[in-house]
Amino acid sequence: VLTFAGRSRSRAKNQSQPAVVDEVVQAVVAQFRPSLENQAMDLVLDLDASQQVMLDVDAFEQMLGNLISNAEKYAAEGRHLRIRSRHQNELTRIDVSDAGPGVPNQFAKHLFKPFERASDHIHAATGTGIGLSITRSLARKHGGDLELVDSAIGATFRLTIRTPLCSEETSK
Repeated sequence: VLTFAGRSRSRAKNQSQPAVVDEVVQAVVAQFRPSLENQAMDLVLDLDASQQVMLDVDAFEQMLGNLISNAEKYAAEGRHLRIRSRHQNELTRIDVSDAGPGVPNQFAKHLFKPFERASDHIHAATGTGIGLSITRSLARKHGGDLELVDSAIGATFRLTIRTPLCSEETSK
């Protein structure tokens, strides 16, 4: 909620530094691994973004954390989570795919609006409905986007951010 409130001020600067996307993905996944294992979710990492790039690590950790948290909350019954990374032409793409119930068509167009939730039923997962809005906003601030990709099973969220390769000067 604090991130959402602060976002409207737009004072936060991009804090890019040399980093390896796949290493950050693995660190974020490690934080979620005990919970995912507790829910018997099969985790598949298909990582291919091992170059050193300029990356706002804190923002990226928050974006990826939001996506994994959503899969954990809303798709645990599918028992599968796949995270795929690719880097090409100064862009990194992360696909977070699950085998849960997916996103209802009538909700998909409102998915990235703040405080929107697919269900307000008491048995539904807890949350405020701002995680995807924050993630999309951060992605756009970092030269990319967040979108829901058509998938036959579950849901796939594609996070794209600008990540130029490090030059020799920036990696020192």
